[in-house]
Amino acid sequence: MTSIPSNIARVPNLLTSQLMLGSISRANQDLFRAQVQMSSGLRINRPSDDPIGTSTVSVLDDIIERRDQHLRNLSHADSVLGNVDAALGDISNLLIEAKGVAASQIGIGSDSQTRDNQAKVIDALLNEAVLIANRKYQELHLFAGTATARTPIVELHQGLQYQGEGDGLTTDLGLTRKLPITVSGVQAFGAVSSRVQGERDLDPIVLPATRLADLNGARGLGVSLASVEVDVGGTDITVDLTTAHTVQDVADLLEADIQLVDPAAVVRIDPVTQNRFEVIPGAAAITISDPATDATAADLGLNMTFPLGGATGGDLDPRIVPETRLDSLAGVTFPLGTIKLSNVGQTRDLDLSSAVTVEDLVNLVEGIDLGIRVEIAESGDRFDFVNELSGGAMSVGETAGGVT
Repeated sequence: MTSIPSNIARVPNLLTSQLMLGSISRANQDLFRAQVQMSSGLRINRPSDDPIGTSTVSVLDDIIERRDQHLRNLSHADSVLGNVDAALGDISNLLIEAKGVAASQIGIGSDSQTRDNQAKVIDALLNEAVLIANRKYQELHLFAGTATARTPIVELHQGLQYQGEGDGLTTDLGLTRKLPITVSGVQAFGAVSSRVQGERDLDPIVLPATRLADLNGARGLGVSLASVEVDVGGTDITVDLTTAHTVQDVADLLEADIQLVDPAAVVRIDPVTQNRFEVIPGAAAITISDPATDATAADLGLNMTFPLGGATGGDLDPRIVPETRLDSLAGVTFPLGTIKLSNVGQTRDLDLSSAVTVEDLVNLVEGIDLGIRVEIAESGDRFDFVNELSGGAMSVGETAGGVT
């Protein structure tokens, strides 16, 4: 029941009517809100209905959507792996059949005619094995590793070339560790015959444009970015390195802040070793260290005291990446010369003089179409020449007078 508030002693009729109208309006709004909630089945229909509740609902909706996506991913992964399992079962049956054919040609009763006939059977089994190896599920090649858009096994120079890459395509299943749902042809069939591995560390030098992400770091753990503490002759400063992307970025950030205290100080790539920083104080010794919870200075090989006259930090140990310049590799004569590549009875002389980066080298070798691929070794410090042709004999050598 609407009433006049007791704190209003004497009021005009207009104020009384306005108070009563406002009370009726609020009651109507509450009634309308209740009707909307009853008809929609939702307590919150707009964010303005309950901002705090809306935030909670958004978090819960996100959790539910993620769970539903994980369930869909699990269902898809189960289907893909089911097809992989069926394909491997079919390959196993083919191998058993091939073993039986081979066993039947041992001993009495086998002659050149029967062996020729059974060779045709083996050829048919091999063709069937290639079809199985190239099976797809929802446009994903099951045995191409991570390169699921490529046909993994193709014919080349009367042999079979494996075009897949990586260990397998992974999907988000909500686990801490990603699991592959496709399989590498190397793991499943031993599709790659052999490789020629580099025999020495090419130890690339550090360039101003070298990315921090491409460094193993002084501790061999990569480079984590945070702030570092710098003592310049007793004056403490903090340098934020979180915005750095390249080695030159680090040198510029450190030098700019240090020069606010010591204008003559220099931070640069060591011109002698070309694989670490050099810090040259101008007026007093400089000490660089990490806060208690960070290790950026240690990763950059800078957690030390640099005396007057200067000193160098630890080896940054850059990795070889596709963008690495070939003239930055230790012991490499640049420009490159000509190498001799052989595979499945065919030989090519390949001129590498136009190659500037590692990616150029990879593309030139791939372009001769001999079933040979250049890879950066897992260690990141040398090259591997991989034979993509099953059963082919590959070799890598010099041309006359070459040293490439």
